[in-house]
Amino acid sequence: MEGKISVIVLAHGDEKELTRCVNRILNQNYKDYELIVVSTQKNSELEEKANNTDLMTLYIKDVDKLEDLRAYALNKADGDRVLFVEPNDFLIDEKSITILNEAYTQKNADLLLSSFMTFRDGKFYFIGGEDEHILRDIFLFQQIEKVEFRKLGGALIKKNLLGEMDADDLVKSDQVLLNRLSRKAKNIIFSYQNKYVYDQVVGNKL
Repeated sequence: MEGKISVIVLAHGDEKELTRCVNRILNQNYKDYELIVVSTQKNSELEEKANNTDLMTLYIKDVDKLEDLRAYALNKADGDRVLFVEPNDFLIDEKSITILNEAYTQKNADLLLSSFMTFRDGKFYFIGGEDEHILRDIFLFQQIEKVEFRKLGGALIKKNLLGEMDADDLVKSDQVLLNRLSRKAKNIIFSYQNKYVYDQVVGNKL
């Protein structure tokens, strides 16, 4: 089942690979998605891209915290699910959103976290496995063991689930917000599709 996906990229500062991130998203073959980029800095290249495609909307906001950008972006999103991509990370190929959404739909998830493919020294590193259902009671232990449970990048989330969060929760750190979401989620899935690439050189330190 396809549904509209709001892809959100939040740029707070000098993200060196933001253009790469945006280009990979705009190259997706998924039928129904929008790209929302909220940045604290003007970027003429991104402004031109936004002006030349109906898929992308760019907002410039002057805020102190990255988390404030998140709350603003969610208010603009009109998809029934949200995919977060960090500005220095990227999607591995044009089928990434399609594949992640298939896992989300087939498993009837409302919170899907995906394994990272790590880009380091010009090489890609990843692990394989079978997609698995994560019990709410062990989510905190997963946050200790797996970085993917502490970072919103690569997470595909039911919009209504985010709507159940308090306003204060939406401006908490990734780790805290994900923990709050896990308490409300009815079906949490961890997917080993390796469609989300964490750039270890320029990305946010884990």
